[in-house]
Amino acid sequence: RPWSLTRTRTRTLAFSLGSFVQEPIAWMKMEELGLIEYFDRPLFGGFGNLFCSGELDVNESYKDRAELIDIAARRAAEGVGATGIESFRRIHVGDAPHDVDAAVRAGVIALGTLTGIFTEDDLRRRCGPDHPAVVVLPNLEDTAGVLRAMRL
Repeated sequence: RPWSLTRTRTRTLAFSLGSFVQEPIAWMKMEELGLIEYFDRPLFGGFGNLFCSGELDVNESYKDRAELIDIAARRAAEGVGATGIESFRRIHVGDAPHDVDAAVRAGVIALGTLTGIFTEDDLRRRCGPDHPAVVVLPNLEDTAGVLRAMRL
């Protein structure tokens, strides 16, 4: 199971998904991985079918990811009847440099994980080693560490 997500369910958290793929495919993937139960209902997030700038330069694709983070937040706010996203603490988890870059661009906490092929230096490539909104963890297994990183 992922980093004891069930323990975090006692807190006021809303889990959404961001993906470049179309929404139905993204949720199908989560279901196949056994992770869909950890997402709030109704299911919401930011997906490739909701936004695409048409940018073809792969080095700039993090900008589209940042927009998907904002879309997910707006959809979450709508789901709880909030008028905006300013009062939410938003965290974006990812294991690729573009995930961290997108989080920084979107103005949210970037929680990078070393669960993929990238090193901590790779994840911090554009934002620098001491950026205050970037935390890098080896994985998401230490629930207390993850919650500290999320500032919860």
